[in-house]
Amino acid sequence: MVFLKLAWRNLFRNRGRTLVSTAAISIGFAAMIFYHGIFYGMKNNMYRTATESFLGDAQIHGIGYRSSRKVEDLITDLPALTDSLEAEEIVRAYSPRVYSYAMISSPANVSSVQLIGVDPEKEKKLSNMDENIAGGKYISGPDDNGLVIGIKLAEILRLEIGDAAVVTVSEAASGDLSQALFRVSGIFDTGDRNMNRSVALAGIETARGMLALEESAHEVAVDFTSLEYGLSDSLFFWDKYSRDGNKALSWRELAPQLVSAFQMSENIISFVGLIMFVLVAFVILNTIFMSLYERTFEFGVLLAQGTRPLQMGRIIVLESLSLAVVGLIAGSLLGLLVTLLFQNIGLGMSGEGVEFMNVTVTTDIYPVLEPEPFVKYSIGFMVCTFLISLYPAFHAARLKPARALSREL
Repeated sequence: MVFLKLAWRNLFRNRGRTLVSTAAISIGFAAMIFYHGIFYGMKNNMYRTATESFLGDAQIHGIGYRSSRKVEDLITDLPALTDSLEAEEIVRAYSPRVYSYAMISSPANVSSVQLIGVDPEKEKKLSNMDENIAGGKYISGPDDNGLVIGIKLAEILRLEIGDAAVVTVSEAASGDLSQALFRVSGIFDTGDRNMNRSVALAGIETARGMLALEESAHEVAVDFTSLEYGLSDSLFFWDKYSRDGNKALSWRELAPQLVSAFQMSENIISFVGLIMFVLVAFVILNTIFMSLYERTFEFGVLLAQGTRPLQMGRIIVLESLSLAVVGLIAGSLLGLLVTLLFQNIGLGMSGEGVEFMNVTVTTDIYPVLEPEPFVKYSIGFMVCTFLISLYPAFHAARLKPARALSREL
């Protein structure tokens, strides 16, 4: 305690230098807290954008469909499956879908697309496709003969609202070609270039009729009442709905590249944090060395009176840690205030938003305030400070009384 009191008093002998060092430490630490909150706020936005756009929190398919994409690989016993989903407390909404590769023709051009048959009322509860309509209107019913296409596909085919287009598909059982004439009822813009280029939406009953399907589907997208359910590997939902020829997958399994990208980003944040810690620790190192130089004569007197070298080094280490603690307290308060401020006002995504891994975020980002960065970064910074403080402590321990009294370092 005596050495701690001595180190604390020495810290404030030069208030100006201590204040500058504390400001540098606190700003660096607050920046890391705020950056952590922004990253996790953006990650939550990305998760919501990906799952609400069309992916859903989970999807159920017939076994083998995702690898084969064959029209005949259907979900087993769709009516029983949907009845079960209706009764699930954790399921907020679900939407059956029919998929098929198709050829769409206009008087100006022809293009291959993925035709998706949806039930518009169920789809509105799960995805925001109806909110992305840039012109015209969304599908009005399951047996609607209107076609909703992406904005890029409309440019390629030179189609406008009300124009006619011929869609050609292969029937599920026989493989015979089936054609139908549609009118473009709407044009969507999701921000996803691939989806805007290669997807066309139709009523699910209309699509079933073209594919000669009965009451079945290739996919049922599911939206949970909480985002956390989709992140849980131990959720009962996966086992319960992965039986009788069906397979239930979470959005993390459906979009592993997005999960991998965020895991890599978390590693980058940790690396940037380490660099920040080292830089701020070097501020402490510079401060302590300047203090050591100014008090060389004082240390010489202490050594001449019998203070052991180890005790001299202990004073320097405690002084460094004391400076770090003051900076961490100030930085924590500053980081807390800034994060709380932007939690209320958010960071606006100007223009077309930010695109990451083919997911475009257009909604404001609100930082996430968690206790984890305060604890993790504080421990990491204190460890870095301790290790760096050993260098000036070693110099202080090696001082010779005669040279120190002559103010030579």
